[in-house]
This record gives sequence, C-alpha cells and structure tokens, in this order.
Amino acid sequence: MGKESTLNENNLTYLHKKNMHIVRIIIVITFILLCIYTLVSYSTLYKESHKDAEDTATAELTLAATKIQDYMNRYRNVEEIMVGFTMAYKYSSKKEDEIETMYHSTVNGFRNSSENITNLYCYIDDKLIDGSGWVPDEDYNPKERQWYIKALENQGRSVYVLPYKDVITGEIVLTITKEMPDRSGVVALDVELEPLAEYVDDYQNLANGMAYVVDASGFVVTSSEADDVGKQYSGESEKSETAQMIKKVLKGDGKPFDVTIDDIEYRVFYREIEGTLIAVVLLNKDELFSKSTRLLVFSIATVLLITIIISWLIYRTYRSQEGLIRAKEEAEQASKSKTAFLFNMSHDIRTPMNAIIGFTHLALENKGDSEKLRDYLNNIDISSRKLLDILNSVLEVARIENNKVYLEEELNDMSHYYKDLLSMFDSQVQGKNLTIHYEQKMAHKYFYVDVTKLSEIIINLVSNAIKYTPDGGEISISSTEYPIEGKEDMVTVETIIEDNGIGMSEDFQNHLFENFSRERTEATDGIQGTGLGLAIVKKLVEIMNGTIEVESELGKGSKFIIRLPHRFGNMPDNAKTEQEDDKVSTEIFKGKRILLAEDNELNAEIAKAVLQDVGFIVEHAADGVICVDMYKNAEPGYYDMILMDIQMPNMNGYKATHYIRSMEDKVKANIPIIAMTANAFKEDVENVINAGMNGHIAKPLERDKMFRTLADALK
Repeated sequence: MGKESTLNENNLTYLHKKNMHIVRIIIVITFILLCIYTLVSYSTLYKESHKDAEDTATAELTLAATKIQDYMNRYRNVEEIMVGFTMAYKYSSKKEDEIETMYHSTVNGFRNSSENITNLYCYIDDKLIDGSGWVPDEDYNPKERQWYIKALENQGRSVYVLPYKDVITGEIVLTITKEMPDRSGVVALDVELEPLAEYVDDYQNLANGMAYVVDASGFVVTSSEADDVGKQYSGESEKSETAQMIKKVLKGDGKPFDVTIDDIEYRVFYREIEGTLIAVVLLNKDELFSKSTRLLVFSIATVLLITIIISWLIYRTYRSQEGLIRAKEEAEQASKSKTAFLFNMSHDIRTPMNAIIGFTHLALENKGDSEKLRDYLNNIDISSRKLLDILNSVLEVARIENNKVYLEEELNDMSHYYKDLLSMFDSQVQGKNLTIHYEQKMAHKYFYVDVTKLSEIIINLVSNAIKYTPDGGEISISSTEYPIEGKEDMVTVETIIEDNGIGMSEDFQNHLFENFSRERTEATDGIQGTGLGLAIVKKLVEIMNGTIEVESELGKGSKFIIRLPHRFGNMPDNAKTEQEDDKVSTEIFKGKRILLAEDNELNAEIAKAVLQDVGFIVEHAADGVICVDMYKNAEPGYYDMILMDIQMPNMNGYKATHYIRSMEDKVKANIPIIAMTANAFKEDVENVINAGMNGHIAKPLERDKMFRTLADALK
C-alpha cells in the first residue's frame, strides 16, 4: 500500500514536472514568436506611422490649396460679372465718362465692403479707364502690358497674370484679366494676395515650419517669413538655401522632398494652383515624425499588452484599424465626388450660361430686328429656366443628403392625379409622335400624400422615358393599389413606367442612381441632362419608405417599378367641387404704394418694372436701415405694403421687420410685409412667417404667384 502510494506520488510529480516543462517550452516559444511579431510589427508600424504623418501633411496642404483656389475663383467670378456690367454699359449707349464713374464707384464699394480688390480698369476702344483714379504717364501703353496681352492670348477666357508688387500701395496683387466678348477691349481686376497667408500659416504650425505662396516665376507672394515677401528667388545668381528650395519646387513633380535650411532639416510639401500660384510648406522633420514615433512606441506597447493579456482586444484593434481605413477611403471617395461634382457642374452650368451670354450678345447686335430679337429673348428665357432647373437639382440633392427634406402629407384626391400630371407632357409627346398608354386600378380615391415629392418622382421618370424613346415609340404607365397585410388603413401603390426606348446596359444599371450618372453611347449623344434626376428619385422614394426597381436592356427599353405605402382617407367635408380661378385681377393694385427693400440694383429694377406695370407706385430702399428710416418718417397709411428682401447689408429683413412690428403706432406696426427673397425652401418660408411677415415670394419672380400673394396681403 505504501509502495503504491509512493509510486502514484512519483508519477504525479513526474507529470507535474513534465507539464511545467511543456509550459516553459510554450512560454519560450510564445516569447520568441512575440519578439518576432514585435519586430515585424515595429518595422511595419514605423513605416506606416511615417506614411500617415506624410498623408496628414499632404491632406492639410491640399485643404490650404483648395482654400486659395476658392479665393481666386471668387474673384474670377467678380471679374466675369464686371465684364458683363461693362458690356451692358457699352451697349446701352453709356458715355465713357459714365463707365469711368461706374468703375470709380465700384472700386470704392469694394473697399468699403472690406473686399480685397484694389483696382478695376479696362482698355476699351483705345481708351484706358481706371477705377482708382490713377493717371498713367504719357508713354504708358496698355497694349504692351501683360494684363492686356494675356487676355488677348486666351480669347475670352479669364486668365491670371503673374503677381507683382504694386509700386503705389506696396501690396502684392494678382491681376485677373479677360477680353470682352465683342473683342473691343480688355477688363482687368487687381486682387490683394496678403489674405492667402492665413491659409498656410496654420498648416506650418503642424511641425514648427515655414509657409510660402510663390508664383510660377519664383516670386514670393506671401510667407510666414516676413523678410521673404516680395523677393524673386528664381534668378541664377540666387544661391541661398531658400532660393535653392524654391527652384526645386518650380521644377518638381509634386512629390515631397527634404532640404536643410539654417542647419534644420525640413520636409517640403507643395501644391500647384492653376499654374499660377504654388502653396509651399516646410515642416521640421524631427517634430513632424516625433509625434508619429511616440505614437509608434505607444502602439507597440499596446500590441504587446493586448497579445499577452487579452487576446480579444486584438480583434477590437483590428476593427478599429479597419474603421480608420474605411474613413480614409471615404475621405478619398468624398474628394473624388467633389472633383466629379465640380467637373459636371462646370459643364452643365456653362452650357446654358454660354447660350444666355451668346444670345444676349446677338440681341444687342440686332435690336432693330424685332423678329430676331424675339427669338433671341425666347432662347435666353429657355436657357435661364434650364440653368434654374440645374441649380434646383443640385440644391435638392444637397438638402436630401443633409437630411433637410421632410414629408408634408395631406389628404389629396388621387383619382385624376396621374392623368392631370401627364397632361403637362402633351407638347413633348406630340413633338416626338409618341403614344402614351395609362391604366389605373385604384380602389380608393383619397390618399395622404406629399404631392410635391411624388410629382417630382413621376415627372423625372416620365421625362426620361420621353427623352430616351425615339420618335414614334410607346410609353405605358400604370398605377395599381395593393393591400398591406396587418395595416387596414394603408395600401401600397405600385406605379410602373415602361418604354420601348434605347434602354441601358447591365453595367450602367449598377450605377444608375448615383449622382451625375449618365451612360455615354451614340444613342445618347445630344441628349442633355445632369445625371441628378434618378439620384433624386431614389432618395425621395426612400424618404417616402418605398422601393424602386429597374429592368432594362439595350435597344429594347426600360421599365421602372415604384412601390410606395400610402394611408387612405375619406373625402373631406370642405372638399372643393370646382377648381377656383387662380388668376388675380390687377385692378386692386392700381395706386397702391409699395416700399421695396432690396440691396441688389438689378433685382430692384426688375421688381419695380413688374410692379409698376400693374399699377403699383414703388419707392426703393437700398437696405434694411434705409427701409426702416423711410417707413418711420412716413405718415401712417402712406405705404400700403412693404416688400422685404432678407439678406441685406447693415440690417437684414428679419431685423427690419422686427423693428417695424415693434413700433408704438399700431397702424404702422401692422402694415403688410411680404418677404421677396432667393431663400425659397420650406424652412425659409417658416422663418419668414415666424419673423412676423405676411407672406413669401421666391426669386426668380413668377408673376402669377407673386400677384396672388400680394392680392391676399391687401385683402
């Protein structure tokens, strides 16, 4: 018994020692593997951390370059506007001294509004007009100046002239110049470049560095090193470290490189901006990568701790890294989307803009030919509406993506809805000799529907069907009601829109509902569109808790199936049996006096012409302060109504309304005030009503809607 017990104890001791030996081997192997893993991780993380630091620096520089580009584009747009004003003055038989007066007042206005524009000048019909009042020397010849030469070389396109230091003000300026459409002269605009410093100064603080903005010749426009501003570093005689760095930037391919200045090593990042300016940032290498090194050490310690203690944290870390990669990919995709957006919008907006500018020019040249003038004005009107449609589509997409679209469902009679909606396409259908078949299978008549959004869906799909169906083709539309199981007061309405048009490829159908998505084939050449319609349709259908499907084949047509849930109801007691006449008699407007608060002279001129044409007496106030002063000094009852712009200098429309509504004289305080503004979304209308106004008129003005609103306010 004793021997057996001793044997068992010896066996247990042996097994224990053997297991401990195995554990030690496992620990040693684990330790070795952990060391190998740590070394591999260290090497990988070291490279990745340096790459991440460079990626961060590059992204920040790209952001700074984008801000500089936006700054330049802003004033390029101002240049385009000034060319338009100059053309308008010239062809309205204005004298040269009137154009000069306009230039003087424009330059003074820019200065008073804190704009960074230093001068506006032009050379028209061999006459120099300068908005600053500068009188050139007798030997000054504009035709020998770069701003004149560059404009002619670019044939009607805005172009930047290399920056220079103004001898009078000492400021660094960039000239934006453009030849006038009728080739009678050149208009130029001088813009200060000092504000560009703020776009790169913050960035260079990432790693205690230096920031520059230089032009394509090596001239320093702005710099965090004040002594370098205004210097020319491209000359062969320049041997300084800064000069060598800038020369390398001018010859570079956009990749970062290293330099040593005053015994400090810098990593140089740079981005070209439209071939005119280059944003350059030098970051201290030690500081730039010290942060990544500290992050690296912390990451390795974390990996070791996670590996030894809690294995499941590895999974969390892995998922976290996946999230970072996804975020990076999303950021890159957002950048690509922005580029695609700018490309598409530039093309689609310029098309109607070119038509508007071109037909305006033709109209000015043919003022005596009434028939041609009528055709040109009609084309201008069509192009203007096309441009407005494009802008509305872009804004609609932006509102949907920013979650600013809400359903406004009301009880509507849907029995004749589709037929009434399709009637708006009669002229297009007849013009292409198309046949439209419509069938309705609806058990109920009244539904709670957001008619505006539903109409937008149907109009987009039917418009596409008409657009992409050849002459003589057929389109069929049907709407069918299906019950929803478990919901007695709701049904699904299935709408099918089918055509025998050109159809779509299978590959394109995978991208059909993406922004700016359009299939480019021989069959679609010449067919205009922004590629936003179906993207809007898809988003609206999802907002309405519905679904949309597509079936299509090249050469055989397309079929869209929309299913939307709707709550049905009964005919309301106050339902109208006859449609009321929406036309407003303008007789009630005759002799009524309106105070028009509008800071934009062109908008004011249009509004005055429309209002005076129907009998209103119109007095104009250029901003909110002037409006309040004019109204305060008038006798009670002198004005019958106020038309109030919202965004005005000195005092906006909301504040002006608040001031008027707060007047002690209740008669004056209760005058009808109508907002007339380009802020035309639902929330804008609500803001207007909440501010105490009586109604809302959206720009651009639609006469019938405008007169209806004015008539309601005067009742």
